[in-house]
Amino acid sequence: MWLCMTTPLAAQETPADSLPVTHVRIEAGLGISGMLMPSVWNYINTFADLPSGQNAGGFISTSEFFFNTDVHIDSSWSVGLEYSYGLWSHSWTGSAWDFEEQIQMPAVCLHYVICSDRSFLRLGGSIGYYISDLSKDLEGQATIYRAHGLGLKTDAAADMALNDHVFCSLTVDIRGCLGSSFTNNGTELSFYGTTPKINFLSAGIKFGINYQL
Repeated sequence: MWLCMTTPLAAQETPADSLPVTHVRIEAGLGISGMLMPSVWNYINTFADLPSGQNAGGFISTSEFFFNTDVHIDSSWSVGLEYSYGLWSHSWTGSAWDFEEQIQMPAVCLHYVICSDRSFLRLGGSIGYYISDLSKDLEGQATIYRAHGLGLKTDAAADMALNDHVFCSLTVDIRGCLGSSFTNNGTELSFYGTTPKINFLSAGIKFGINYQL
């Protein structure tokens, strides 16, 4: 009698099209961000002596590759690791110099997970140690300066099921970093008192594919 009563109840609590309980998620993808870095712009404008109307400023488009993995510590929370690599490069009309910046952003992340039958919503963020290389190039002769700093990010991500284990994801995030000035072998990058730092603020959107075990 007990089996007859509990079997229909279990069938109601576990819909036929619901996803299995997941414990590990592995994801990779690409994105684009708008990045604001006033100290770098001030340095470029001063150093490159750009003509009127060509000054660097505002948000610059940054391409980004990311990889992350996390584990569920209970039904509502997950912790994990992430690595993002950002890149922007630009040359300005009237300047002989090309500038490029590469940013590595490893971090530890924490998310609150909201589950539905065929999707997940992740809300949270990360904290990490960012490393940036700023390159000044004149006719193929590049000098690279490095800076590092503390990075914080807040994000919201939606995972939509393609099957029981493969998901496509859409993420929006806001990220900031505060840290050191750029140096090369102990020599600080500076020009007439203008010293660029790794400091930046960005907002981005990212698309990924993840596998959940």
